[in-house]
Amino acid sequence: MISVKKFLSDANLETALLILLALLALSRWQGRVDQMLGFILAVVSLVLWIKPGAAPKIYSKIKHPGYVLPLVAALGFAIATHLFLFYLAFSVLAMLQYLRFKRERRF
Repeated sequence: MISVKKFLSDANLETALLILLALLALSRWQGRVDQMLGFILAVVSLVLWIKPGAAPKIYSKIKHPGYVLPLVAALGFAIATHLFLFYLAFSVLAMLQYLRFKRERRF
């Protein structure tokens, strides 16, 4: 059984949050232009985050892509839905990324 501390220390929490955001955003699909742009932003950032070899030039330009790309994906889902819940999830993910960055920087 996985401990809560291990679950929070790994990227499992952000992955689960992004999957939940994607499913909720797809359930609210209406085909508007802002939704399409938000989904494109989210999908591109998720692909770059999951498959870092897909665009090595982008990885050379972003200082910490492991922290930035999930945030961009969450922001894309928030733009696609315009729901307060998604902006709140983006804020929570940003806080988790910041805490993870600070913890890893100490070592």
